[in-house]
Amino acid sequence: MPLQPIYFVRTLGASNAWLGLWLGLVSGGTILGNLLWTRQIDRRGATWALLRATALSSAYYFLIGAFPNLMLILLFSLLAGLINPGVELSHLNVLFEVCPAERRATYMGAYVTAMNVGAFLAPLAVAPLTSLIGAQALVLTLGALRLLGAALFVLNPVRIARQPVTKVA
Repeated sequence: MPLQPIYFVRTLGASNAWLGLWLGLVSGGTILGNLLWTRQIDRRGATWALLRATALSSAYYFLIGAFPNLMLILLFSLLAGLINPGVELSHLNVLFEVCPAERRATYMGAYVTAMNVGAFLAPLAVAPLTSLIGAQALVLTLGALRLLGAALFVLNPVRIARQPVTKVA
């Protein structure tokens, strides 16, 4: 996340108004994405959603790196907003399912800690990496890393027994 505004402003010349519109579209997409992915997870399961959402989330970075056009990036950002909740919701649901109930608090604590360490270190790493390889190359590298993450879920699938959904009358 910290790379995107740097890339948009320094490399593509985005204005403050454009950044506001970008953030609004991502947020709006996220609201809609939470509604859509919740339904898909309920219907098809968290593992199904995790595989698809992680693969789709990598497309955003490839698209903004390959098509450095601010107007197109607004469209890509709306789509990313729709997709990213699928990663977050399904990832968390899968984690709940695979963690032993008696150790769930420990697993969740480790998960949240890892997420916060990443959120802390990412802004510190962006500036040197951008100087080293360039913002556009870094964006494409992040897309490749996300795609690799999606491939790892395919190569090492999560096995969860699906519980039938019961409807209350």
